[in-house]
Amino acid sequence: MKLMIAVKHQLIQLIDEDSLQKIKLKKQLITYYKYLMEFKHHLELLYFLTFNSFFFINIFLIKFITINKFNNILIIYFN
Repeated sequence: MKLMIAVKHQLIQLIDEDSLQKIKLKKQLITYYKYLMEFKHHLELLYFLTFNSFFFINIFLIKFITINKFNNILIIYFN
């Protein structure tokens, strides 16, 4: 499973590659977005702001994280 997070125009799109479903978020990712590459093993969970609540991604399910700085897409690969 692969989840792509595209940050454009202050909106974040979560794109589930399996279903090609896009979920638009109103707010930017929480501050430690920028730490994912170096410190992902120190985080227990990744938190993403949704419309009125949080949804959670278990950090231990994450196999690999990469970022495309050209178009600001964070790609998270799950086991």
